[in-house]
Amino acid sequence: MPDRETVVIDEELSVTALTYAAPRTTSLGVILLLAHGAGGNQNSAFMVQFASGLSALGLRTITFNFLYTEAGRRVPDRTPKLETCYRAVVRWVGNHAEQQPIFIGGKSMGARIASQIAAAPRPEDETGTAAADVAGVVALGYPLHPPGRPNQLRDSHLPRVATPMLVVQGSRDRFGTEAELRPVVARMPSAELYLVEGGDHSLKVHRRSDASPEETSANVMREIVRWVTAVVGCHRTADRGPALH
Repeated sequence: MPDRETVVIDEELSVTALTYAAPRTTSLGVILLLAHGAGGNQNSAFMVQFASGLSALGLRTITFNFLYTEAGRRVPDRTPKLETCYRAVVRWVGNHAEQQPIFIGGKSMGARIASQIAAAPRPEDETGTAAADVAGVVALGYPLHPPGRPNQLRDSHLPRVATPMLVVQGSRDRFGTEAELRPVVARMPSAELYLVEGGDHSLKVHRRSDASPEETSANVMREIVRWVTAVVGCHRTADRGPALH
């Protein structure tokens, strides 16, 4: 069972966070903070499956509710309030991280907000908030545009995400196809696209697919762990500096 904690967002508001600890024998010494999508909360089947599965693979995974979800409302808050909430949770995690690298991300809307707080402010915005100090971003089904409205892109901030970013996208995702996402990812400083063949916006595949839904989810989780391990390895090598001969 995950550990339940309360995260204070401001003087009057707080949200619930759940920590899925990694086994000591397999722990990677890394934290992954995941936010839920617009249609669910941190107790949705998707969030529980990924948080449980990733923690079992060595990633200490933390989920949380946005303020509107915590209050029992269905309609998401406006973007600035979602960002404020996410930033507060990142600070809370940082205060308890014990110098462990922190990755952030989420499902759909949660992924979008994570990428937005990881983006540097626009050059002309002298009062913009600095990018969150995180090691990387994991997007599980990035909502590039609303279904059926490909002209309403949510990508203007993505080239300003300097930290490494992994986008996990289903090939049947109506919120952003492979053809639409590849040029976006190519414009980013350090981004990678992992395509789930036959997957929808929740990365679900048809039962008649070559891989079962369970196998597909397991493959996605292993890819996330592989990517996180590679990113952390690069950071730790850079911190040590060049070898002396």
